[in-house]
Amino acid sequence: MIALQKGDKKLINASVFYDWANSVYILVIATAVFPIYYETVTRGNNGIVQFLGRDFNNSSLLSYSLSFSIVIVALMSPILSGITDYTGNKKRFMQFFCYLGSFSVMSLFFFTGQDTLWIGVLGTILASIGFWGSIVFFFI
Repeated sequence: MIALQKGDKKLINASVFYDWANSVYILVIATAVFPIYYETVTRGNNGIVQFLGRDFNNSSLLSYSLSFSIVIVALMSPILSGITDYTGNKKRFMQFFCYLGSFSVMSLFFFTGQDTLWIGVLGTILASIGFWGSIVFFFI
């Protein structure tokens, strides 16, 4: 394995393309397209959805799931960052979270209505953890 030096053109290009690809998640999944799709799919029953045996407003459930994912990342980040600093394998952690986010976003394909709401909520939580977790290791 070749160690790239700071300022190497390959390293700069890799960082630029990684950042460009992450921007798609923020645009499509977190802010613009998925929330509209989610609201449309869960619109029935006056916007009330049932999840884990409780009734939620559909937009509140989405907000709760994103908030939960941010709390998980906030609790994990200091521990995993310390492990990364000690072992020096930042790339592996970043790669894991990137794959977690990617596969979780792909799982949202199977979220088609209130009967598959758990897929949408779980996919949203894991995608957010994957995105924010990879960002943590991108900037270390």
